[in-house]
Amino acid sequence: MVKKKSVFKIKSILVVVLGVALLIMLIQAMIGPGGYQEGQKLKGKSNNLIRRIEAIKSENKQLENEIERLKTDPEEIEKIAREELGMVKPGEHKVVIKPNNNEKIGQKYTPSE
Repeated sequence: MVKKKSVFKIKSILVVVLGVALLIMLIQAMIGPGGYQEGQKLKGKSNNLIRRIEAIKSENKQLENEIERLKTDPEEIEKIAREELGMVKPGEHKVVIKPNNNEKIGQKYTPSE
């Protein structure tokens, strides 16, 4: 009878020790380095990078289209030359209207009465 109690006691202690060890391993797997939480963070970062890559690919496609238009479309070239470089055709004159000191650029004009 004494032997059965000591065997039972040893088994009980072994079960508790194994249970604690298993619990520690589960906690380590969840929150430790290389665990579930870190995996979720890396998955989120990966998804963000994928979205950024897609946005950059889209921007590159738009820029490629603009390059092609600038290579082939004379009207597009003229538009850029006029708007961004201030160029005019021979015989044309550029007219620049400066705002009054009291007016801001882009402000609607309202005549004084």
